[in-house]
Amino acid sequence: MNKVIELEDHTKMDRFEKVEFLKETTTVETHTKTILEEMINWMGEDDFNKFYDNFCSNWDICRSYKELEEKYGDE
Repeated sequence: MNKVIELEDHTKMDRFEKVEFLKETTTVETHTKTILEEMINWMGEDDFNKFYDNFCSNWDICRSYKELEEKYGDE
């Protein structure tokens, strides 16, 4: 007896499922470098600035060379 598996269409997947799908089905470069470049191209300046500030804050990443120098310059 063969089971019929219903595959989910991308329009029914949330953003987390879509990213997971890309991770599972593409090269590392595609889901690390290429996807980031595409997202930047799609976002406007304000949206990207909000994303950048949030991302850097959440991961304790300096947002500029100035911040990097202020934090680690005298070490």
